[in-house]
Amino acid sequence: MDRLKWSLGFKHGVAVDCVGRSGGLAMWWRDEVQVTVKPWSQYFIDTQMMWQGKSYRVTGFYGEPKMDNRKKSWDAIRYLHAQDDLPWICLGDFNEALFHTNQKGGNPRNFTQMEDFRDCLAECGLADLGFSGYPYTWDNKRDDAENIQVRLDRATCTDEFLNLFPATEVEHVMTEKSDHQAIIVHALETAPCQNARGLRPFQYEEAWTRHDQYEGMVEAASLAASSGDQSLMGVWKKLGELSGSMQKWAREVFGSIRRKISKLKSQLAEAKARDGVPGHSLEVRDIETQLRELYEQEEIMYRQRSRVDWLKARDSNTKFFQNRATHRKRKNTVKALRREDGSRCTINDEMRELAASFYE
Repeated sequence: MDRLKWSLGFKHGVAVDCVGRSGGLAMWWRDEVQVTVKPWSQYFIDTQMMWQGKSYRVTGFYGEPKMDNRKKSWDAIRYLHAQDDLPWICLGDFNEALFHTNQKGGNPRNFTQMEDFRDCLAECGLADLGFSGYPYTWDNKRDDAENIQVRLDRATCTDEFLNLFPATEVEHVMTEKSDHQAIIVHALETAPCQNARGLRPFQYEEAWTRHDQYEGMVEAASLAASSGDQSLMGVWKKLGELSGSMQKWAREVFGSIRRKISKLKSQLAEAKARDGVPGHSLEVRDIETQLRELYEQEEIMYRQRSRVDWLKARDSNTKFFQNRATHRKRKNTVKALRREDGSRCTINDEMRELAASFYE
């Protein structure tokens, strides 16, 4: 094991021996990552990592292979969850599927076992990160009707981990000798593909309605776009002109809520530093009032993106809405399309052409 570790360029690590032909865990790292190893067991190696000023938790996991003992796996995850509240990613071979669709061939999986796995992840705030590549990570290597393939290996993480690395991706990598595929997790702050994007489609923002110039803007834009053409094409043209006017107003007048909040936070810190000077306490209160309004606008913005309609606008839960919006964005993002020859396309411009040609 040490020879393999050094051959791959890792200087540090810890390993847990396998039990018979099952299990076995290893966690290796390089000098640029600060790692604190926590207590481990046959089911996990738990670590706290520090990298580029970010502190988070990485757990390598191996689930109990015997179905009758699988509850021990979920108890181990619950134990790990209770240890601290750091941003957390937990990945490995869980030896269980989440849904029937995670298996191909063989007898249907036990529903209760899968439900126990889902309940455990939900209780611990862990969400599956999805994947790209072949959908099944384990293959019994048998032929024809005896062949069974299951997605047993996965990466899960908390919302806090996604806040640190919002563009995190998981890739399934085919292996020749092992009965498992490898999974590679790319923990990314921003998406690696920086190709030029097309025109951004119009999106109405509910937060605009809180601006004191909103009603006047809508009235002026409607009058400017009005025409005598009542045909479908005329209505379509009017809507296009109206949405264009609203987008221009949003850029030039309404502005970016996030940038405004960041700017006001800096101003507030400066104002509080001057608060000892007579008269500056009024400046602090004024900035705090502006910030409260912007926080309400921010909550409306995230609520709109989260598609969670059963909470009222007055509920103060911006973090909840932000996390739901983040997961929804991940779910709705198209990262690759398959060409006619079966190869994967990940280039934005080509994916747009493939999508357009599909509907021609």
